[in-house]
Amino acid sequence: MFDVPESMLLGDVEKGQIALTLVSDTNVRSTGDVREISPVVDPKSLTVRVKVAIHDPPAAMALGSAVAGTAEARPARKINLPWAALMAVGSSPAVWVVDTNTSTVRLKPVTIDAYRAGTVLITGGLEPGERVVVDGGKLLSPGEAVQYSQD
Repeated sequence: MFDVPESMLLGDVEKGQIALTLVSDTNVRSTGDVREISPVVDPKSLTVRVKVAIHDPPAAMALGSAVAGTAEARPARKINLPWAALMAVGSSPAVWVVDTNTSTVRLKPVTIDAYRAGTVLITGGLEPGERVVVDGGKLLSPGEAVQYSQD
């Protein structure tokens, strides 16, 4: 069993396997699959209990042994923005994007992957390097000129 931060469960585990190592002897290794994920987040530690089924455990990895688990997640391109950046085009989510040549804004539809406390994860609709308005978007209209920091 592992107590895992909830945010670590968002990615897809590569090949669905967990690499396991005995804490007392790092030469003792095995692999396992996630068997069960608790639907409840522990309010004190903000973690989720994950149970792993071990494939052919070595004799040294007896029941109750302390083990370390490692999972490789598939890389995913996501952009983390504050909620204040989120607008809408009709009933679809959008953000104000700044045209750096003209310093004007336009609404651009986006695809949302997840909502988090204070932030939203965008998985589609934005390209690396695009400037997004994160404050004051409710006061803008299409084609309006804006000033922004070069940071």
